[in-house]
Amino acid sequence: MAACPNSIDPAVSRVRIMSGLFLWLLSAGCGEVSQPSPSTPSDGLVFVRATDAGDTDIFQARIADGAVRRLAETPNLLDSNPKWVPSVLRVVYEVRPTDAPTSSLRLAMRDPLGAEPATVSEKSFLKESDVSVSMDGKRLAYVFQAPPGGQPPLGVRVASPMTGLDAVMGTAPKATAYISPRLSPDVDSVAVQTQGKNRGDDLWLLLLKNEHEPLVAERRWHDTAPRFERAGGSVFFSRSAFQRVPKGRGRKARPRAEPLGGGDICRVHLATKQVACVIQSADAREYGVELSPTREEMVFVRERDGASALFVAGLQGDDERQLRDSPEPIQRGPVWSPDGDRLAYVAGQSPQQRILVIDRQGAVLFETPGDQPAWAPPFQD
Repeated sequence: MAACPNSIDPAVSRVRIMSGLFLWLLSAGCGEVSQPSPSTPSDGLVFVRATDAGDTDIFQARIADGAVRRLAETPNLLDSNPKWVPSVLRVVYEVRPTDAPTSSLRLAMRDPLGAEPATVSEKSFLKESDVSVSMDGKRLAYVFQAPPGGQPPLGVRVASPMTGLDAVMGTAPKATAYISPRLSPDVDSVAVQTQGKNRGDDLWLLLLKNEHEPLVAERRWHDTAPRFERAGGSVFFSRSAFQRVPKGRGRKARPRAEPLGGGDICRVHLATKQVACVIQSADAREYGVELSPTREEMVFVRERDGASALFVAGLQGDDERQLRDSPEPIQRGPVWSPDGDRLAYVAGQSPQQRILVIDRQGAVLFETPGDQPAWAPPFQD
């Protein structure tokens, strides 16, 4: 079995991280196949599950036989948002202490031999969160908040776990928060949702050369969760109306987003900045759009009269078909497997949330208590 690459500087591990990273080696023969087997990334998951002690740990699952195991115990720590990074055969995840969950947040990694934890970057921030992995598996995009006086005070960074190098992206004007960054297929830019004072959520394209340009910036809409299509020429997102709810007599109205940020499924072409909403329903909300990694199609959630269902459609909104009803609210939208043949999503109310894995016909292949699923190679006994 080949040794796992380890390009993270050991000195970085001395930063204030109180958690470990969990890793397993990629099995041989993990190519894309039509019928996933235990040797493919489509047969494994990493996810978060609450513990009896009141914290959270990261678990992994093997879909083929339903096996689940805890990767490691991290008492008094909240582990969240795990992602598999193929280029370095590691899991990256967020960690924060249970006694101060809003004051400290880090991204952590560790090699399989039990080395001390190391941060994704060599910089020290108050917070590092909302990590996503590029389509080629070689870059990470994440949101950061700098210590007082830091410039910029907050923004998006792009890191390479293979080299340890990272870079600050351009900043969006008047942004008070950055959410859901996604790297473009050519890893030259990041699409990100931003929040600003007294306006809806906007979408921006941040460039590596410290530049930026608006994707969609209109006060009357909340535009959320940008997702690049495979070819990189457009970005899909969820859109809902911008509502103003009175705060009280003599006070200014403050904006409020609809729950789950849903409404319509839209796309913006990068070259023209023209927006077209490809999925719209007069009596329902659509949200949670994710684009297939292998086909010209998307999956999304439709909510009508309190009931949720998963749908698949072409990128023009054509050939729409329902995959599965959900008697419980879908709390976290579906995530495609690397081969595009399976979907994982979260249903139910906390703390009884459940992860379900279904095939392209909507049949349930796997189910377990948990949250925040991400695809990864299956673990080996």
